[in-house]
Amino acid sequence: MQRSEAIETEVRNWVAAAQAHDPGLYDAVSREHGALVIGAAPGQWSTDVAAMGEAYKAEVAKLPPSTMEVERLHAYEEGGVGWAAAEATWRIQGMAPLGTRLTFVFHRESGAWRPALVQTSVPVPDEELFG
Repeated sequence: MQRSEAIETEVRNWVAAAQAHDPGLYDAVSREHGALVIGAAPGQWSTDVAAMGEAYKAEVAKLPPSTMEVERLHAYEEGGVGWAAAEATWRIQGMAPLGTRLTFVFHRESGAWRPALVQTSVPVPDEELFG
């Protein structure tokens, strides 16, 4: 496996689109069988990428302006598969900064990297989980 600038670029493009509340964000996700999108909220687990994209459009229409700064990014590839993990701070106008983690698995389709798995999480300290 090798570090991948191409995958890093794909992740940064994804973050820029999310930050811009781009309604077409999920259009980039693979439509191959097995593609999966997992959001941070309960119930956000879907192999129906088109439906998840529609839900995203409805949610971002309600959000105030925001920025997302990637603080750490690891991206690798081997053959036709790439993967990445990122830590970012999401700043939504009027809210406290929100630590966010993003995980991706990419698949090369027709020469282009497309996310086959996108997962978003919000870290919670162990003390909050376990007391």
